[in-house]
Amino acid sequence: MIGSFHSVDDVNDYYCLDAIDDPPGVLSLWTYKEHIEVDLLDQPIGVDADLHLYKGLQACKDSWPSVASSVTIGTDDEHLDFEETGEDDTDTYYIRVRNYEAPNCSGSYTLTIDGLH
Repeated sequence: MIGSFHSVDDVNDYYCLDAIDDPPGVLSLWTYKEHIEVDLLDQPIGVDADLHLYKGLQACKDSWPSVASSVTIGTDDEHLDFEETGEDDTDTYYIRVRNYEAPNCSGSYTLTIDGLH
């Protein structure tokens, strides 16, 4: 999906996904874990955005604790990978794209989400 920061006051973009944690098969019980992967690509010049993944609305509202994050300096691509905990990870997950530099109102970024697979 394509996103952007629309004004100088717009420093956070939020996305959510409902994830269902499927039970593992007999052969993969100890070797296979599901993941949620998020990539932030093609940040415009002047944007330094990071990714944070929260499990549940309250954690997102509190901005803590994130279950995964990606923090790099500058316009480099961001990637986060959350590996299931072994408990039931079925929930609504919230992704925060947080910009730490001056927003580039004319540029956009690409966000890809691949959840619990």
